[in-house]
Amino acid sequence: RRRQLSEILVQRQQEVEVWTDQIASLESESDNQKSRAGQIAETLVVAQQQVEQIRNELSDVEREIGGVENSQEGIRTDAEKAQADFSRCEVALAQNKSRAQFLEEDVQREFQIRVGQYDWRALLWRSEDDPPDLKALDLDDDEEDGDSAPAKAEPAPVAPVAEVAPTADGETPAQPAEAAAEATTTKRRKKKGPKPDPTEEDLVALESSANWDDIKAEVDALRQRLAGMGSVNTGAIEEYVELKQRYDFLKGQSDDLNNAKADLIKTIDEINQTSMTQFQITFDQIKKNFIYTFQTLFGGGIANLELIVTDDILESGIEITAQPPGTKLKGITLLSGGQKTLTAVALLFALYMVKPSPFCLLDELDAPLDESNIGRFTNLLGKFVDNSQFIIITHNKRTVSAAQAIYGVTMEERGVSKTVSMKFNQNKSDIEAHQENIAESVRGAKTTLGA
Repeated sequence: RRRQLSEILVQRQQEVEVWTDQIASLESESDNQKSRAGQIAETLVVAQQQVEQIRNELSDVEREIGGVENSQEGIRTDAEKAQADFSRCEVALAQNKSRAQFLEEDVQREFQIRVGQYDWRALLWRSEDDPPDLKALDLDDDEEDGDSAPAKAEPAPVAPVAEVAPTADGETPAQPAEAAAEATTTKRRKKKGPKPDPTEEDLVALESSANWDDIKAEVDALRQRLAGMGSVNTGAIEEYVELKQRYDFLKGQSDDLNNAKADLIKTIDEINQTSMTQFQITFDQIKKNFIYTFQTLFGGGIANLELIVTDDILESGIEITAQPPGTKLKGITLLSGGQKTLTAVALLFALYMVKPSPFCLLDELDAPLDESNIGRFTNLLGKFVDNSQFIIITHNKRTVSAAQAIYGVTMEERGVSKTVSMKFNQNKSDIEAHQENIAESVRGAKTTLGA
């Protein structure tokens, strides 16, 4: 066995030597691999930086290409638009030339004169003068009726000639003489003398300042006005009287509504102001009462009521802060159940001190209170029994002992309920007559109740 173990030991030592050599070889190879991995990592970092730089350059090039393409597209669009405008202008020019030639031939055929033979500047200068055959008008009637049309007058013989004089840009102008005559209709209500003969400087100034677009627009407006007048309406006066009455009626109602609205707004403002004043006074009183009732119930401590929004107290919330004796200042939500109950009772009686209620029903209000707190509660309750009648539903013996009368339900026989009432007196206890139900017992009680 020793020989076998010796052989096994020698064999294991040989294996250990072989494994040691392999471990050394593997460690050397691992160091080489780590060194190569570091070189590869450095190469990878450099390659990533180069790739990122090339990617940024590629993005810049793509943006430049996009900008160039957008510019080319805009230039192409502008060129197409310019070509379309040019074609439109050529068509309009050809139409205007054809129209001018047609009008010139039409005037020459009708009046046997050429348009170019007349001085249109002189005709435009005289356009505001009254026609020579204008009939006399009743100026008083015209001044009273400013919208009435003037007396009918024939235009000057030379007016149609100046009507078709072509302008410098090839377009046919509006009828200057007729337009000027119609545009000055309202001005002819006052008789004016003819203008003096124009000088060459006046004609040059008139030519440079003439706005054919405005003249044409004024002529079109006057023609539409004349066309819109239509035939004479003989019932216009009666319609005007009816519409005037209707307008006055609606105007009176509108004024009444506006006045009523103003009065309502004023009344609402006064009510809001009065409400704010009364609320502030009542809130301050309740705040003082709450501090008193809280200190009475807790035997000390700090309590306060604060408005959350002081700008508009009617829309503001109220924050209740309560600090019982021996505790840190905290909100009411962090109080215990009994402390919350006493705080609520303090706030309830603070409201009672401002506006008492004839009846008050309290259901299991003293359930979370301990004996000492129930004593403070009943003592405070005794200060309000002269002004209010309290009905308390309770299972607490101490609260029952503080009551002046009790009402209950018992079951002497199984399944048969029976009402029991008892009135307490300082000298003796008298059992009240049995009532039909609790509601009648409560209504029949004439003394202040506490239960």
